[in-house]
Amino acid sequence: MKRTPAENTGRVVALAAGFFGTLAAIGYLEGVFSRLSGETLAALVLFAIAFIAATYALDGGVRAWVNERLGARSAVRKAPAKSPRGSPAAT
Repeated sequence: MKRTPAENTGRVVALAAGFFGTLAAIGYLEGVFSRLSGETLAALVLFAIAFIAATYALDGGVRAWVNERLGARSAVRKAPAKSPRGSPAAT
């Protein structure tokens, strides 16, 4: 009998975002980003975007978690607005 461990993808994503966000904030406060050239900053941004895209594409758990979050919001927005039959708006 194979048992797969329970994942808590939301906590892992939040922990990673908090950890790297904190490091980026410390770097910003210490003036690290002002010392880097424009090309280096562009390379860092491109790497971050590529890393996010690869994580989404390759990790099914992260993909399901993101789709669940985005799908829940869009489902609420897509609800049709219907007026009751006897209301003035329906006539």
